[in-house]
Amino acid sequence: MASVQAPMGWIARAQLASAVSRAGALGIIETSSGELDVIRGEIQRMRELTDRPFGINIAQAFVRDQGIVDLVIEQGVRFVTTSAGDPICDGVSMAAAFALGAEGVQMGTHMVSAAESPVHRGWKQAIVTAEETGTVFLRQERGPALRALRTERTTRLERGEGNPMLELGAGVRLPRS
Repeated sequence: MASVQAPMGWIARAQLASAVSRAGALGIIETSSGELDVIRGEIQRMRELTDRPFGINIAQAFVRDQGIVDLVIEQGVRFVTTSAGDPICDGVSMAAAFALGAEGVQMGTHMVSAAESPVHRGWKQAIVTAEETGTVFLRQERGPALRALRTERTTRLERGEGNPMLELGAGVRLPRS
């Protein structure tokens, strides 16, 4: 069984992606920041951290500079994925993919809890100790989707009462790696 690490915004940077690639899966660097110099730096750092294959994800909803394509070519990145913020997203889907003959799946939440993930250790612990039904998948009619720990607030958002990206995503920035 193989995995492709999901391009989680502001999480899937060189630190996490290189660890995933070194472990034998496919690490993906996300480009949600839209800042080409930051992305270039992450690619360079990735190459310093591993000689294993890796990829770049171009999140269609967050492209701010069409030069991202030229940057990927210039940097010699050989594996590129695109996304629109709506992944295949639960254990049932994963089991179905394997039952249909898939050799791997894309994983996000699972990778967030890795030691190399830049998120707070309290968040990692909450993910690890959450029950099977301890997360919710939040999506808008149009726009990116996200998975969050089940709380009173996220349960309300799951019912469609509010905008998940405005309430949970606004102002969220992790330190640059």
